[in-house]
Amino acid sequence: MNQVSNTSENTSEPWRAAIGGFTVCNASELARILPMCALELNADVHTVDVRATTDVEQAMTILSQRLRFPEYFGHNLDALYDMTGECADIAQGRLDIQINAVPHIWLICSTTEQTDMLSPVLDAMRDAMDGFKGTALSILWAVV
Repeated sequence: MNQVSNTSENTSEPWRAAIGGFTVCNASELARILPMCALELNADVHTVDVRATTDVEQAMTILSQRLRFPEYFGHNLDALYDMTGECADIAQGRLDIQINAVPHIWLICSTTEQTDMLSPVLDAMRDAMDGFKGTALSILWAVV
């Protein structure tokens, strides 16, 4: 995971490709992308550090707490897929009608050693974002 990968088309400016999609990057790429995305969008950044997790269940709990998922969140991959899409839809709807109209960036940090363990979580979120191409929610997953 040493390159920026995104669900949208990459451009010569990787931060533009990160807007409204799902991006995996390393720490140095994150240092370049995040400030530009946040400034361009005037976005709120929600940071989720999962580097201390030892399994997917712990990662789900931390994601749920830090991103303030509702109580009905099911703490499984299907529920994560649904919640990611639901949050993206809600954020885009608010942006479209100017209610609390601030785009969101979810910054999720994990380690290289967690890559295999967390790949199902990453895949569920990436797949959910494939169906959403607006600018209201961007997910940056930094592998440090």
